[in-house]
Amino acid sequence: MKPNVLVAPAHYLFSDTIKSEIAWSYALVKYISSEVDSMDVLAGVGNMTHPLPRNVSLYPLFKSRSTSLLVEFLRHLFFYPLITLRAVRLMRKKKYQIIHHMLPLSYASFNPLVLIAKLVNPQAKVIMGPLQLPQIQKEEQDLNVVYLGKQEYSLMSKIIYKATMLLSEAVKPLAKKMFESADLVVCNSQTSLRHYSRLFPNAKFHVIYTGIDKSSHQVNRSKLDPKKIKILCAGVFSKRKGQIFLLQAMNKLVKKHPDVSLTMVGGGDQDSVYRDFVAKNNLSKRIKFTGQVPYSELLQAYQTHHIFCLPTLSDTSPYVILEAMSYGLPIVATDIGSIKEMVDKAGLIVSPGDSKALEISLSKLISQPKLRFVMSQAGAKRVNRYYTWDKITDQWVNAYHRLLT
Repeated sequence: MKPNVLVAPAHYLFSDTIKSEIAWSYALVKYISSEVDSMDVLAGVGNMTHPLPRNVSLYPLFKSRSTSLLVEFLRHLFFYPLITLRAVRLMRKKKYQIIHHMLPLSYASFNPLVLIAKLVNPQAKVIMGPLQLPQIQKEEQDLNVVYLGKQEYSLMSKIIYKATMLLSEAVKPLAKKMFESADLVVCNSQTSLRHYSRLFPNAKFHVIYTGIDKSSHQVNRSKLDPKKIKILCAGVFSKRKGQIFLLQAMNKLVKKHPDVSLTMVGGGDQDSVYRDFVAKNNLSKRIKFTGQVPYSELLQAYQTHHIFCLPTLSDTSPYVILEAMSYGLPIVATDIGSIKEMVDKAGLIVSPGDSKALEISLSKLISQPKLRFVMSQAGAKRVNRYYTWDKITDQWVNAYHRLLT
């Protein structure tokens, strides 16, 4: 018998238009729904351009995202209590076999529903995940992207940043009870598992990767000019993403490899800083800024570059890493979050904030076409073997069935 599943919550923004870690809960609902009787999904805001499967019902708390930082902060502050109240109302009307906390949380979150679900529905099994490594929000603009989807600078943003950090610390003691009350806690990497199992040794952990849609594209890298190596970097232009260290590395690389070039895709508060650096070091002919581009153009960029570089200083499981690997791009990235585990033999990993290490690793790939080819093949195979939603869905469905038998 197929189970009824209550997803409480999915991502705050439940959308089929965003291609990033925010897409996880939409993808899981989309694929798992074919293997269950019904899925009722609670989220903060729904933003759908395509109809959901017939057996999926979406219950957003709000009609749309607010443009006010204060309003969004308050919405996030009361998100879990509101989700719990809505979930309890649904549970009184319908029997669910699975209660799934699907929002990729960290230990600085607390969902009271995990603790009280079995009081309302004693037969239900509670599952949490995918659980990613905690991401350190070092600056208020990084948190503003979470709340508003954009960067904002104001006195209010500073106050809200401080308040969010204090509240995160305050709920940590409650996290232990939440983790240990769940029937299963699913981590999205072995790296994440090691981290959380040390914090909560009595929780019941399991690992299922998060991924991307299965790729059908065929990229012929032999058509790219092997003498003019093109490096690609994509992401928000913020201090947290560490692009300044890549620019510093490029300043040295162009002297060794005069035909190398770098394409910077994205935008953000560091945009003028990066452009000034390029201008002052006469790198304008070697470094191109595209600004923010449509997703289709980013996919095209993967096909026309030789190497992908992500010099991030704070991240969890970056979506762009898997996308680049799926297109056969060898990776140079920093040892942050689960990146090293994701990349494996598909690239070179360096310490964060080390422009010299970036320079050496990029120079190695530029100089060794055979190494690029081997890593290109390894990356595409790794994604297709472990990180596509079809394979991931099977593992989630199996996890559901194991809990119910």
